[in-house]
Amino acid sequence: MLRRSGNGREPGEGALRYSPEEQLAVEKHLAEQFGPSDRRFQQSGQGLSVPLFPPAGERKGYLLSTLGLGAAVMAPPEGEADKDLCRAEVYLPMVPGWEPQETDPWPAGALAELAALPLEQPRYWIGPGRILELPGEAARGGGQCFLLILPPQEPWADAAPCPLPGGGLVQLYQGVLLYRQEAELLAARGLPALLEKLGECPFLADPERKNCCGS
Repeated sequence: MLRRSGNGREPGEGALRYSPEEQLAVEKHLAEQFGPSDRRFQQSGQGLSVPLFPPAGERKGYLLSTLGLGAAVMAPPEGEADKDLCRAEVYLPMVPGWEPQETDPWPAGALAELAALPLEQPRYWIGPGRILELPGEAARGGGQCFLLILPPQEPWADAAPCPLPGGGLVQLYQGVLLYRQEAELLAARGLPALLEKLGECPFLADPERKNCCGS
């Protein structure tokens, strides 16, 4: 059963929303890591949103992040049952020049779909190395309908997890959007083979990016 955020939760018990204190702490932490956001995509009914952080400093493009995913206490798979891996938010850096479009929520909609998964499926886990399918993106015709979850990559490799009031950490992970064939290559041959195919700037989301493994 999903239940409201609070102390004493066990892995696998989701949470529909952060407490007000948790929400404030995570919002402040994201602003410290990525700068102030200038707008957000709101997912109605689940306490989820996707803040958009405009270019700042050395970052030349927008960056999007989930906000609310970390309210769920997830259950890591056997062998990775570390409580510090039970909660997370996922960010997605965009290619320079990309601008949010009011008529097209991509890729904020993809991140919102991702964030809803552990809230709807308490045993779901989002963590490093996972390749996650986004069926909603596929249904709406989005070719990049898989998301690879990685630890923070440069220039965010030092991005720290967010400590929560009352204890616990919310990890920050980086997402990489992939086409189905790219996800299959990754699963079959590993990350080095995929990176070789992706070429320059492999970790930046780009709506115009071609499928590096064919159509």
